Amino acid sequence: MAEAYQISDQPEEAVQELKLAYEQEDSIVNPGTVRSMTIQEKDFQFGQERQQTLLEQQQKDALTAAELAYQRTTRNLLLLLLIGFLLGSVLLFYLWRNRQQLRALQKELETRQRIARDLHDEVGSTLSSISIMSASAPLCGETDLGNTRLAGIGKQARDALDSMSDIVWAINPENDSMEQVVARMAAFSAGIVENAGMDLHFDTGKGIGSIRLPMEKRRDFYLFFKEVVANAARHSAATSVFVEIKKEHGNLILEVRDDGCGFDPALVSKKSSLGGNGLVNLQSRADALGAVFLIESKPENGCYISLRMPLIP
Repeated sequence: MAEAYQISDQPEEAVQELKLAYEQEDSIVNPGTVRSMTIQEKDFQFGQERQQTLLEQQQKDALTAAELAYQRTTRNLLLLLLIGFLLGSVLLFYLWRNRQQLRALQKELETRQRIARDLHDEVGSTLSSISIMSASAPLCGETDLGNTRLAGIGKQARDALDSMSDIVWAINPENDSMEQVVARMAAFSAGIVENAGMDLHFDTGKGIGSIRLPMEKRRDFYLFFKEVVANAARHSAATSVFVEIKKEHGNLILEVRDDGCGFDPALVSKKSSLGGNGLVNLQSRADALGAVFLIESKPENGCYISLRMPLIP
């Protein structure tokens, strides 16, 4: 502008423009002005950095809040699942317990029905026979026939008492231990085998005394044994009878062997006099015990009978 005024022959205005230009130049290069501009520039940069820091902090806070919300949601979900699991477990336990109680009641009912049936079949039929024989005995004119019938009445009465004794013994919970079972088995076998003029060898293995059998199994096990030993004493014509009871590989094993006349099992009628109701009765008791029943015999070579019953822990 000063040069323009000078060309247009206006020296005063040119001088004023030059002064103004010098003043502006002085103000720009003035240290105070430079310092002020530097401070402003630093304040601006600090402001930008602070905004950036605030922005980053806000982002971190947002991420932290999201993580806390996720953890809270997960915790609530796990808590609900745990509550659901506990409620389900309680419900399942309740249903299981009710089912067990129903099974126990059903089992008790079946046991009672079987006891009633046994009393009717074994004792009832025997008492009926006694009644008939006692009524006809006085009518017999022959003394020998009357005595025979009276002897038959006595035998029937003793059989009835034995059957009743077996049932009462089986029901008594004090006889659950195997020691009581073995003691009764030994007493019965000694009485019937020795009275038949045979030698008895009765052995028990280790660990037998710790076994406990429930009522229904104890009864079937004992009656199976009783039937086998009675058959040996009555039909084998043996000199010795060997009985062994042992525990082996989680099984209760009964073995009865004699050195008598033996027989061919294939030729023996299932309804013969062997064991009252024959082999079918022994097999029925073995099935009730969930046991394996084995019989081995040959004519003139004795007889071997075993029962292998699994023990439930």
